[in-house]
Amino acid sequence: MQQRRLEFSVASASSQGARQYQEDASRVWYPDGAEAADGRSPVLLAILSDGMGGHVSGEVASKLVCDQSMQHFLTAPGEPEGKIKTVLNASNESLANAIRSNSKLSGMGCTLVTAYLDSEGVRWASVGDSSLLLFRGGELYRLNDNHSLGALLDKQAAASLITYEEAQNSPNRHSLRSALTGGPIAISDIALTPQSVLPGDWVIVASDGLDTLTGDEIATAIGNASTRTPADLTQNLLDQVGRKEVPNQDNISVIAVRVHAGKTALMRVDRQNHASNGADDTANRKRDTEVIASMIHGTLVGQAKNNTPAAPTVVIHRPVPASARARRAGRGTLATLFVVLVLVSAVFFVFFFDTFTPRISGRPNGDGTEQTPTPEPNKKSDEKG
Repeated sequence: MQQRRLEFSVASASSQGARQYQEDASRVWYPDGAEAADGRSPVLLAILSDGMGGHVSGEVASKLVCDQSMQHFLTAPGEPEGKIKTVLNASNESLANAIRSNSKLSGMGCTLVTAYLDSEGVRWASVGDSSLLLFRGGELYRLNDNHSLGALLDKQAAASLITYEEAQNSPNRHSLRSALTGGPIAISDIALTPQSVLPGDWVIVASDGLDTLTGDEIATAIGNASTRTPADLTQNLLDQVGRKEVPNQDNISVIAVRVHAGKTALMRVDRQNHASNGADDTANRKRDTEVIASMIHGTLVGQAKNNTPAAPTVVIHRPVPASARARRAGRGTLATLFVVLVLVSAVFFVFFFDTFTPRISGRPNGDGTEQTPTPEPNKKSDEKG
């Protein structure tokens, strides 16, 4: 399968929600000089963390692990796979060092999503309930695992181990089963094999404050932003959360990445098409796209709804050329003549039948004259009589 060059445009936005402080943090990185004039980059690193532990320590934790994740990718040797594999431990160790240096930070922790994108796709490492989403063809998938107790309860409800109401009403629903705290990491999700992405896809990294919107609402917002910029989409998502007016709304942070076809790849394909008839290359690209499109290693969490009203049916009356009108008139005249001829023939046949039938059915007398047939009696008159 031919690998095609991809480029990425990105934007991030955050809101404090109804909280008194902001514990979310996010970072976006691309190589120096890699960003084109149109804001696209062939390589991208998106990092997001949701802190916990109070005003001071939660904010410290989220910023610390975001900075450490960034530093890890900038300085650690090796390929992206190796950095993805070790970024969680490196970030967690930075929390441990901070707690040892300042006992007031004891008990702080945070979630973390580190997503690396290039032409091979997206690789990630995550802990906690912050989400990594992929939108493609009207469908929204969650790529990374959700380490909240709520996600576990939902799985138990789906397996009929508990009821749906028990899962939704649990007071511990938003508790985390795993987070970065400077101690052992209970559960982590590390994807070293990249999830393929295609031009037109959206990759979203978000804190759990975005969960105020349903999966369908998020998918619909992304679907409606197909011709807009990542900055438009992030602001639209924050606005939709705000309109919900949820009491004690959590902090919301969103990183939106749009996937584009790389210009160099397009130029190469154009040259190939110019050198040949282009049919084989078009067929190969369609086949590759269909294969990649079916390879989504995630959970379907939402589908975009089409809110665009159907276009009214318009009947267009086109003028008929004079020649066509003449042909139609001629065909109408011939049809009229044919009907008249049939009617005349029918009248003539009836007249001929009434006039000559007695002569044809009569029998000859002995003198050569015809015998008039005797009429049959009227059955209705006989009955009455």
